[in-house]
Amino acid sequence: MQEKNIALETDKTLSDTTATKNGYNKTQSEKGFASLVKERILSDRKNVTPENDYAVSHNRSGKDESFSPAVENEDRSTAVLQAKHKRFVAEGTVAFSAMKVARQDHVGANQNIIFEQVLTNEGGGYHQNHGVFIAPQSGVFVFSSTIMCVPNGEVDAEMVHNGNGVTHIYCHGDGGSHDQGSQTVVIKMNAGDEVAVRNFAITDNSIWGGLYSSFSGYLVWLQ
Repeated sequence: MQEKNIALETDKTLSDTTATKNGYNKTQSEKGFASLVKERILSDRKNVTPENDYAVSHNRSGKDESFSPAVENEDRSTAVLQAKHKRFVAEGTVAFSAMKVARQDHVGANQNIIFEQVLTNEGGGYHQNHGVFIAPQSGVFVFSSTIMCVPNGEVDAEMVHNGNGVTHIYCHGDGGSHDQGSQTVVIKMNAGDEVAVRNFAITDNSIWGGLYSSFSGYLVWLQ
């Protein structure tokens, strides 16, 4: 009878329980159910779509650092600005400044005013013998000019781009005095384009020198 009871207890233990690594006793049916739940969870995780599409970069420490699309766009914008910055004057300096020393008389209509004393001519675009600037490269340029008329004189000059007037410079001296007129313009030019300052309407005119009349320009932005 005692041997029969021992056999029954042994069969019950083998059929009902099994040992696990964590030291807990689970039935075979419990283990099977847990396995199914685990597989279902893993399957659900694979099908989940993240709310934000994040990129992952690796730093030197080996940790993952996530950054949003907004940060990526900001980096891209910075790169574009840096590329544009390289197109500034550093790539090819163009600048000139010339003064008028001698008085210029008998200046006819549409005749160039000569600024013969060159202070600066970076890029070699200004030609003092003709008072003409020829763009050595395409870009956006700033030009300025100041004209002084003789005592009791009158000057109506114009700045021209490829022969076409873009602005007027006027001065009129009264009561035996001088007068000055100035203009500044921004012009988009192609390589080989010309800019000059010329007498406009008054024939047989005179332009005062003495470093009181000037013509200057410089490249702002390459094209």
